[in-house]
Amino acid sequence: MLAASISLEVTAQQTETKKYVDIDTVVISALGKRPVANIPYQLQRVNLKSFHTTPRPQLMQQLVQLPSVSSISSGSGINKPVIRGLSFNHIQTFASGIRIDNQTWDDRHDIGISDNGFDHMEIISGPAALIYGPNTLGGALIMEETAPAKNEKTNGYARLGFFGNSMGGNVSAGIRSAKNELYYSAHAAMQMHANYIQGEETDKPAGATEEEKPLAPNSKYNSIAFKGMIGIRKAKSDHRFTYNLYNQNLGIIEDKGGDTATVKEERDYEMEAPYQHVTTHVLSFENSFQTGHSEITFNAGYQYNKRNEFEPDSIPKSKFLGVGLTLQTITSDLQWHSDKTKATAFTVGVQGFYQNNKNFGNFVLVPDAHVSTIGAFVIGHTDYKKWNFLYGVRVDAHRLKMFTTLPKLDDGEEEPSLPQPHQNITRNYTPYSFSAGVVYHPAAGWSIKVNAANGYAAPNYAHLTAFGKHEGTYRFEIGDNSLKMEKNFEVDAGIEYSDASVTMGINGYSNHVKNYIYINPTPVSAGDLRVYRWTQHDATLNGIEANINIHPEDAKWFETYLRTGIIRGKLTSNGGNLPYIPANKFIAGFTLKKNAKKWQQLYATLQLSVYSKQEKIAQFEEGTEGYFLADIFIGASPLLGKNHRWSITAFCTNLLNKGYFNHLSLIKTIDVREPGRNIGVQVQYQF
Repeated sequence: MLAASISLEVTAQQTETKKYVDIDTVVISALGKRPVANIPYQLQRVNLKSFHTTPRPQLMQQLVQLPSVSSISSGSGINKPVIRGLSFNHIQTFASGIRIDNQTWDDRHDIGISDNGFDHMEIISGPAALIYGPNTLGGALIMEETAPAKNEKTNGYARLGFFGNSMGGNVSAGIRSAKNELYYSAHAAMQMHANYIQGEETDKPAGATEEEKPLAPNSKYNSIAFKGMIGIRKAKSDHRFTYNLYNQNLGIIEDKGGDTATVKEERDYEMEAPYQHVTTHVLSFENSFQTGHSEITFNAGYQYNKRNEFEPDSIPKSKFLGVGLTLQTITSDLQWHSDKTKATAFTVGVQGFYQNNKNFGNFVLVPDAHVSTIGAFVIGHTDYKKWNFLYGVRVDAHRLKMFTTLPKLDDGEEEPSLPQPHQNITRNYTPYSFSAGVVYHPAAGWSIKVNAANGYAAPNYAHLTAFGKHEGTYRFEIGDNSLKMEKNFEVDAGIEYSDASVTMGINGYSNHVKNYIYINPTPVSAGDLRVYRWTQHDATLNGIEANINIHPEDAKWFETYLRTGIIRGKLTSNGGNLPYIPANKFIAGFTLKKNAKKWQQLYATLQLSVYSKQEKIAQFEEGTEGYFLADIFIGASPLLGKNHRWSITAFCTNLLNKGYFNHLSLIKTIDVREPGRNIGVQVQYQF
């Protein structure tokens, strides 16, 4: 693939005389609308609408196809993002201009917000603390919706997808419009999936009956999402209010031993304990004001996250509330931008963050807590001939205050011999962060990038004070009051090329994390549960990522791509391995396109994925074998109705019905494999 891309590019340079203009820009408010080619660190802009041509049940299952992104999974419903081997308290999600938090310290919690209504995402790989503050030493995921254009006519869509493996369906619809200064949009989505069928074991014959198919117990999930936006756009100002609702029921997969549930019960949609019921409300208010050649932006938001974790009671199909948490978050962000069209421009910003965690359940894993951050930063960029410089500094005042929180009930587990950490404690941190990078353009389309940056993540209330059974993880967790703040220093370097026919890039990074916090097993047990403790050591993560896209301008019927991510994570003190480090991956795709008489925009995509064996593992992890996956997608727009606004996609993922374990799966320890062959169809109508 690499040789082919170089060959095609040489030919194109010899025969092509037209100039290629890269209009792909980022919308990070502190940077302005700058081309991706002029950003010195790794940033990938993803058009979420493009995922409709390759349907998958969940957003994270789409994002893991990218070189730098992986997922800690617990079945299909719970997928936690990982960027360059870092997750939990190390990366952060943002949507509609505000930070999204849903107890990010836990490996059994997902991304926290639906992609319903969003049309693009920006993924920062590497420290993003300069702009986004705490908990972004690994990177950030930023979701946004493009506002309707001025006087945009009313338009919308309705989409229905069916996924055979989980007997599941995804339904969504939306509408948007603009008239004079006013614009609005509304989107709604619903998902419903039964327990999925695992991939076939190699020693089992094909053609099993429904009763013999290996179902993943309690992997069912469902969700409802709504997103509404209304805004006013004036000559020198823009004001936008957005409301997001995300209601989820997520099954927790456990080893049920001699469970005698029937196939009918396993394939219905009724939730049975243990499962999570999570409701999230997000309100955001985004504003921009033009003041001469400069601009002022002000964003404010409120988030309410309520988490119920139900456990099975003594009577079949009964439940009781185990852990219950409410997390309320208030954010504010004020920025002043100088004239961004100048060769040198600056952004000065002040950000505030306040969070309140409150227990209401019967058991307590983490205490009630208040978290607050106030940060200030300055970012500058300078463009000089073939050079682009980006630089800045930031300082924060970060405070955690935790309170003694007693459980209402005894969880039934024996107390371990290790002492319980104090809950009534306060911690204050005043970290600084910086970023400095340069881009050099030696010729048209080429970019050579080097960037150095640092970030931080303060230990959270789970790291410092956890003490109790963690549902679904088969462990008793204990925090450590003495944990220190994590700090990292990362150097990135890469070379990229882009023209009308080829887009390619290769990036390397070295990330040194001081006081890296991770969970580790102990020799002690609490009843039937092994005790795990949060601990920390210095660590290093090194990796290489490559992405090649070939889309010949003179052969528009053909596209192909190659993506690869290679990573190694180690403790620097004793050379041990870090947990949750994804296996190396190599993904290639081929697409053929054609317009036929009755079928417009006809395409067929074949994707081949190779994941390597992962034996460089932490103490509590199990190694995994490598595996090969094949996915196929076929779609078209049939000539039906006025303006032919229908589109249909048929697909089959895991075409070979491979039985495999994702290395970052939390259920591989109980011998539950990933989903097997999934045949489905998606239909969309636009109006």
